[in-house]
Amino acid sequence: MGKRTVDALLDAAPAGLPQRIADSVRRLDGVLSADRVRVRRAGNRYFVDITIGVPRTHSFEQVHLISDAVEQGVQQVVDADVMVHMEPRAHSSESLFDWIRVLAQRRGLAIHEVAAHQLDGRLFAELHLEVDESLSLRDAHRRATELENDIRESLAGNGSGEPEVTIHIEPLGQTIPTGQEIRDLVDAVQKFVNGLRGSYPELVNCHEVKVRSVERKIVVTCHCAMDGALPITRVHDVTQALEDRVRETFPQIERITIHPEPTEEA
Repeated sequence: MGKRTVDALLDAAPAGLPQRIADSVRRLDGVLSADRVRVRRAGNRYFVDITIGVPRTHSFEQVHLISDAVEQGVQQVVDADVMVHMEPRAHSSESLFDWIRVLAQRRGLAIHEVAAHQLDGRLFAELHLEVDESLSLRDAHRRATELENDIRESLAGNGSGEPEVTIHIEPLGQTIPTGQEIRDLVDAVQKFVNGLRGSYPELVNCHEVKVRSVERKIVVTCHCAMDGALPITRVHDVTQALEDRVRETFPQIERITIHPEPTEEA
């Protein structure tokens, strides 16, 4: 009885409880480590502080879900108030692409379409960088250059020479087009494509143009009627050329997809 009284006065936790908590948490998906577990008792209540390692490439939402899972995992071991501290860590399976995304995240930059290949023992990396659409070319280029330098410095000395890094800069869409702007773009695209019939005699007409805003980017789809007897290889070449011409003329369009169809079904 005296020992229990002293333990209560000293906020002592049952022997082995921190280890049981750590073992339980380490088995959870997304938890790389459970480094520090502190347990104290106040009266009949337990309080647990735990520090876990999480993949540094995870988004805030993913890390938050892991934290919730850790809280639930601890409470399955002991009924307690739980405080979870999270530290970003490199995962054992982290790839080159993950590392490049980490470097971009450290600078608060949004990137996508990361690609890399090796040629004659030298590494070549390419990626798309999204910047505020209000930035000047000078400011946008400075951000790209800083990220390029980070990538080169971090990958240099791996035995393959200095890597070649190429960054494509594009605006990060922040405005959602209004209904009238979409209708105007639909009319403009349809008129433009139909105006190309002189350059592409295979094209009979362009119709059913649709414009959508997907993840703050403008996406266009349309149908193009062509002679049904044309070989599919030629149809592919023409649709590719038409899509390229549309993107050149309307830089606000992120992606255009042309659906070719024979004239008898148009």
